[in-house]
Amino acid sequence: MIFSKLKYFLSLIFLYFILATILTQFYSKVELHQLLNTFNTPALDFFFKYYTHIGYGAVSLIFIPYVLYKKSLKNLLLGILNFLIAGLSVQFFKKIIIGDTLRPINFFTPKDLHLIEGVSLNSHYSFPSGHSATSIAFFLFLAYLFYKNKSLQILFVFMGILGAYSRVYLSQHFIEDTIAGGMLGVSAFFISYAIVNRINCDALQRRIFSPNKLKNKE
Repeated sequence: MIFSKLKYFLSLIFLYFILATILTQFYSKVELHQLLNTFNTPALDFFFKYYTHIGYGAVSLIFIPYVLYKKSLKNLLLGILNFLIAGLSVQFFKKIIIGDTLRPINFFTPKDLHLIEGVSLNSHYSFPSGHSATSIAFFLFLAYLFYKNKSLQILFVFMGILGAYSRVYLSQHFIEDTIAGGMLGVSAFFISYAIVNRINCDALQRRIFSPNKLKNKE
């Protein structure tokens, strides 16, 4: 069962969603953002400024050779579909269902927030967070690839959470945006998994660059 394979990742990510949601019940989104913004250091500024790019699709490309060599085409299709559904679902909610919502910078003056030099702040379409969706979806996919390794599952969930929280740290999103984005990311993975597992094709079980094929060519 897929849920039991990913129990460590799912347990921790939903614990994060619950704790973050509880915080939103005690503070308005503006108050909570200002509170979280006070927790900053130069080291964290540097880290999150670059780590936030984990939510971009280009980062996932570095894992394609591994998937092609070690895993089946089915897993490659799952990874691609996972990322596409995560990204498209966010745009669907932002542009069609929810509409334009203002980002943190619209509620503060620059002197009210700790801002990081070199980070260009967006001001519209805050909810839900696209980076959070793709970050969580991506690391959930990696947790699936390495589901037998408990330590890696735990590492990946924290990497995904950091990717989502980076958007709050950089004042690109409110935390509620990242919760919703993260939940869309989880949903995207399981929708992708359901779709791929309904495709009955022997070719998808094969690897393009298997060790045996490489040996035969030599």
